[in-house]
This record gives sequence, structure tokens and C-alpha cells, in this order.
Amino acid sequence: VTPSTTTDKSVSWQTVGTYSDCISVDETGLVTAIKCTMGNYARVSATNSAGQSAYIDILVPVLYVSSIETGENKISLMPGQVKEIPITIYPDNATFKDWSVESTNPNVASVAKSYKNNSVYVTALSVGETTIVISTTDGSGVSASISVSVIPIPATGIEIETPETTQLKVGQTLRLSATVTPDDATDKSVIWSSENSSIATVDPYGVVTAVSVGEVNITAMNSSGQTASIMINVVPTLAESLTINNTGVNMHVGEEHQFVAWIEPSTTTNKNLKWTSSNPNIVKIDNNGKATAIELGEAVIEVATTDGSNLTATCPVWVNPVPVEQVIIDYDGVTTLKVGDQIQLNATILPENATDKRVEWVSQTPSSITVDQNGLVTAVGLVEQAWIGAFSPASPYGDNPPADYKFDVIYFSVVKTLVERIEI
Repeated sequence: VTPSTTTDKSVSWQTVGTYSDCISVDETGLVTAIKCTMGNYARVSATNSAGQSAYIDILVPVLYVSSIETGENKISLMPGQVKEIPITIYPDNATFKDWSVESTNPNVASVAKSYKNNSVYVTALSVGETTIVISTTDGSGVSASISVSVIPIPATGIEIETPETTQLKVGQTLRLSATVTPDDATDKSVIWSSENSSIATVDPYGVVTAVSVGEVNITAMNSSGQTASIMINVVPTLAESLTINNTGVNMHVGEEHQFVAWIEPSTTTNKNLKWTSSNPNIVKIDNNGKATAIELGEAVIEVATTDGSNLTATCPVWVNPVPVEQVIIDYDGVTTLKVGDQIQLNATILPENATDKRVEWVSQTPSSITVDQNGLVTAVGLVEQAWIGAFSPASPYGDNPPADYKFDVIYFSVVKTLVERIEI
């Protein structure tokens, strides 16, 4: 303040001009830089008691951000979870304290900036890794990062839904379903297993197939190793129908016949059958359905299931005589006899297993040549030609069968007995 001899040398200080808010000045003239959006000159004026003023322009430089501090630098979240992380900018009087934020893998986690709370909100989306990067916008190049691991939501429970029935017949299938909790578990896969696959099997989709009679536990396991089980009861499949392959069979003594029976359904558990004959003295049958004719007569063959279904099927069997097909007279070739000669004839009945092998002998001219019922022929009188015949009384052709089929004859001649010598 001039002159130096001025009585009142008091001075009032103030900031003036466009950037007056960038600095402050106290009553002693001490200037303090506050903050400017960019490096600018701020004006300070001094006014004496006479109202005279002087001023000075002071350059206020930008104060850059030196560091960014985050509440956490490494976090783990599960899908759907949200985490708020506070952000602090240093120094507190930095010229520009604004900042930006981004996620390096937004498919794993997204990030949002909160101006009100000066924080970021991280939202986990899917399992994986990402980094949240916070960067200054003042040109200082200062940044900070937060490592984010999005981990699976673990399964905490599993339950098998109760089906309408837990009883199956051999060959039947049943689809089981299992519910994994919580609903938002990342891995809701289920592994199915059978306690005894010889009784029932289960595929990766929970389809149970009954294999044999018995009880078996089917187990479902979640990705955390927790399990649930259900008991499956496999019961026999009973026969529903039984059919025999014949409606009636004619046999001869000594013949065999193989019976066949069919059981439905094909998945019947116990297919064992029991074969019986109503008269085993006439027809006997073995455990495999093979029948043998023993003697003439009639019997009924029955086949029955043994699985408790109590099904039967029957077939009548008639054992008939084996008919004679041919009669053949055996002789030594002599057909000329003298009165008083005898010759033994034999007859063969074919087939060898013919039921009735009786033979009856007959002479065309009993006054000349006779035959008894044993086939012994005797010449008793002269005859130029006469036959001796053998026939089967069992012949179905009655009293006059075809000669080449059921009847055989030999023609003989009976001649005189000549004097061979006279002795005196």
C-alpha cells in the first residue's frame, strides 16, 4: 500500500474472474489451490482502504489421480449373485476423479457403476473367470482390477419322483425321474445305477428294464455325490395262453410222436411244462413231450404250465393196429407132388410190425390136396393143378383181398406114383 506513510494500510483479498473457484485466498493473502477441470489461471485481487485494487493471475495446474483403491481385489460368486465393491480415488483432491469400469468377459459377469455410492456392482452370470477393470479418465493412466471367479452353484439334494408303480414284469420298462435341488444348481446332472443288473438295469436316462425276478435298489446320484434310491420289485410274467400243436394223433404200436406246445406271451418267466398221459399203458410221454404208443387203445395227452397260471391243453391219441400189407408164402420151389407127399409151407406177414400176424391156410381142391393151419400140405388125390393159399384174416379187404396184396397162392400138381420096380 502506498504511500508508506498511509495511516490505514489494511487490504482485503478476494478471488475474481472465471476461474475464481479454482483457488481460495484468506485475509492474509494466503492462496490455496482447490481444483480445476483443467490447468487454468485464477485471479486474486487486493483492495486497499481507499478502494484501489491490484490483481495477480495464478496458474493452477491439474492434480492427477495417483491411485485407485478397491474394497476387494479378488472375489468368488455363484451365478445370479451380485456383489457391491466400493471404489476410492486418491488423492481426494484430484482434479478429475471420474472413472470407467468394464468386464473383460461380460458373459461370465457384468458390471455396473454406481455414482451415488461410488462403487461397482458385479453380477455373476455363468461359470468362468473374468476381470473387472476400473480406469481413470483424467489421462493419468491409473487403473485397478478385481479378479472374479464365477463358481458353480452346488447341488445340495436329490429326490426320485415316486412312479405309479414300482412293480415290473420281466421285460417291462419304467422311466424314473429325479429332482435335483436347488433349482438353480449349475450342474443338475444325474447318474443312475442298479444295485443288481441281473435283476434290473437302468440306462443314463433313468429307464429301468426288468431282467429277472427279484428286488433291486435303483439309485440316482447328483453332481455333489448325494444319492436317493427306490426299490423295484420284478415279478414273474405268467403264461396267458397255452397251445398244443395237434388236435388229434393216430399212432401205431411202437411209434413215437413229438408234441410241441406254445406259451404266450414270449416273455413268460417260467416256460417249464408238465406232460402227462391219461393212460400211460397205452401211450406214455416223457418230460419233453415225446409220446410212445405202447398198445392199442386211446389216451389223452395233457400239457400244463408250472408257473402258477394253471393253463392246460390236451390232445387225444388213438393207437391203431398196424395193418397187414402183404402175405408171402415161402417154399422150396417144388410144385409137383405125388399122392402121399407132404411139403411144409411158411407164410411171412409184412410189415414185420403188423399188429395181427395170423395166417389162415386154404386149399382150392381139398379132395386132391390139403393144407392144415400150420401150412403142412398133403397130396391126397390126382389133380392137374390146384392152389394152396395163405391170407391174413386181419385184411381190411374182407374175404376176397387182392391176390398180390394180402393173399398169396402156390399152384401144385398131384401125379400118380409110378411103379419103380417089381421083385419076384
